[in-house]
Amino acid sequence: MKKNILILLISLFIIGCATHNTPDTQQPNKVFSNKVEVFVDQSGIFYPNNWEENYGRPCKIYCKNKSYSLKQIAKKQTEEKQTEEKQIDLNNDLSSSTSSILNNIKKYLHDKKRIFILVHGYNNDVKESRENYKKIEDIIKFNSDDGIIEFYWDGLVGQVIGKLAVWNNACGYSQLAGILGLRQVLNQINNKEIFIISHSRGASVLLSSMSNPPFNKKFAKETKSFHGIDTVQPPLKNLNNNIHMILLAPAIGAIDFKNVNYSKGNNSFRDLGQQLKSIDYTINKKDWVLKKYLLGGKFNTTELGYKKEIGENILKSYLNIKMVAKNVSNRKHGHDFKKYIDDPEFIEILNSWKIQTK
Repeated sequence: MKKNILILLISLFIIGCATHNTPDTQQPNKVFSNKVEVFVDQSGIFYPNNWEENYGRPCKIYCKNKSYSLKQIAKKQTEEKQTEEKQIDLNNDLSSSTSSILNNIKKYLHDKKRIFILVHGYNNDVKESRENYKKIEDIIKFNSDDGIIEFYWDGLVGQVIGKLAVWNNACGYSQLAGILGLRQVLNQINNKEIFIISHSRGASVLLSSMSNPPFNKKFAKETKSFHGIDTVQPPLKNLNNNIHMILLAPAIGAIDFKNVNYSKGNNSFRDLGQQLKSIDYTINKKDWVLKKYLLGGKFNTTELGYKKEIGENILKSYLNIKMVAKNVSNRKHGHDFKKYIDDPEFIEILNSWKIQTK
């Protein structure tokens, strides 16, 4: 009997493991002839080259509460004066790498007219996300002057129980990926049509890139003290872009549109800037993941993708933004990114913006 209990506990531990979503190469943030790959860590910091060699290996077993923050590792090196003669200064490495990455992105996008940015959700590793990105890229008939950015962030990766365990942390990480990662990418683009396609919690990355979101107070405090990162960042530059969001299975709620001082009692909806022109999003009453997290607390609800009245109420505060909901409940599919990509409503959304499909 004791043996069976032990086996059960070990099994629960294994399936409850969660790991960080890190690049699958030591030379990330590459510019290819037809696209750019962008990788940020749990705090929205861009991965430099040779990141594992210089910053150490991330946690591989039960990493729910074990961070892998490049900024924190660099901060620790400075505090402990660990820089040796043959060791690089990690703070300088992150700063110079970020400048180089953003400059390369800007050069790649310079002569593009339309920019497509793809953002995965939580609990996706690079392999799965890349497959889904390719699926989208195979559907769209791109013009020769279109640009593609594949954005990879650390939404953690868990199995079974692990999926539940990582949710709260992934929510905060999605906001950091937006205010520090995606916002800096958008600041390299001017006078373009930008279409950002997200899945699940990726919607939070998008909204957070537009303006500073309300963070969980405890998470914000720990991010500042432990990682040295302020959750209030400089605003997105107004560079005369037209930004269109396509949110597939948006795992966000009304809270994600609220003022940065929400935890201090400001319940107003925040300004998302002049560049955001439209939000197309899906509603799916058959998506059990969205339904499951409705009870997850005020800072991690998923009601927008599940309850149509939420979007209707949000729209009242954003009359300058075109918000269109597509109900896909009759398709009877779950939360998987690929299921939403295959849904005819996704093609309809693309076509409504004169994006040709194959």
